[in-house]
Amino acid sequence: MSKKYLAKPISLYSFHLPLLILAAVFVATSTTSYLISDRVVAGNVLGEKSNSGKSKSDAQSEPSTPTAKEHKKTIKNLVQTLEQVAETESIVGDPDVSDEVSDVAQSSEDAVVDTVGALEKVESRSAWKSLLVGPDYKNLGQLRSSIAQTSNEIRKLTRAMSEVNPESTASVQTQLTALTQERQRIYNVITTNESKFSLFGWLARFMAGYAPTESVETNDSSSTTSAE
Repeated sequence: MSKKYLAKPISLYSFHLPLLILAAVFVATSTTSYLISDRVVAGNVLGEKSNSGKSKSDAQSEPSTPTAKEHKKTIKNLVQTLEQVAETESIVGDPDVSDEVSDVAQSSEDAVVDTVGALEKVESRSAWKSLLVGPDYKNLGQLRSSIAQTSNEIRKLTRAMSEVNPESTASVQTQLTALTQERQRIYNVITTNESKFSLFGWLARFMAGYAPTESVETNDSSSTTSAE
C-alpha cells in the first residue's frame, strides 16, 4: 500500500490518541482527588461528632445546592418525627414497632451525610468537566445506593404504619410520603445527569464500571430496587 493511502489513517490516529490519553489521565486524577476528598470530609464529620456530640445532620455544614439543602431539611424533620413516634410506641404501644421506627430514623440520619455530599458534588460539577468526561459517576453511584437504602426504609415504615397507635398513623404517613418524594428527587438528579452530552463520558463511565440507571422501584413490598 502506498504512503498516500496510509497518510490519512496515521494522521487521524496521531490526532485522537493524545486526546484519549489526556482524557484517561484526567479521569484517573479526578478519581484520586475524590477519594482523598471523601476521606478528609469523613474525618471532619467524625471529628465534629465526637467533639460536640451532635448528630451527623447537625454536624454537617449547610449544603450549597438546592436539592442537597432540601434533602437535609426533609431528613432532619423525618428523624425528629419518627423519634417522637418511637417514644410514644415504647410507652403506650408495641415495643417492637417502636424499635422498627427508631431503626428507620437512625439509618436515615446515618445516611444523610453521604447523600447530601454526593448531591452537592454531582450538582456543583463544572460545565466544562461535564462536557469533557461526563457527570460524576462515582457520586451518582452513591446516590443509587441511597435510593436502595431509602426503598428499604419505605418498606419498613409501610409495615410499621399498620401497627402503630392511631394517633401516630398520620405522622408516619406524612413521613412515608416525604421519604418517597425524596427517593424520586434523587432518582431525577441521577437520570438528568446521566443524559447530559459529553465528549469522553463513555470512557469515564467504562473506567468507573458504571451502568445506566433503569427505573426507581415503585413496588415497595419487594426486597430489591432496580436503581441499585
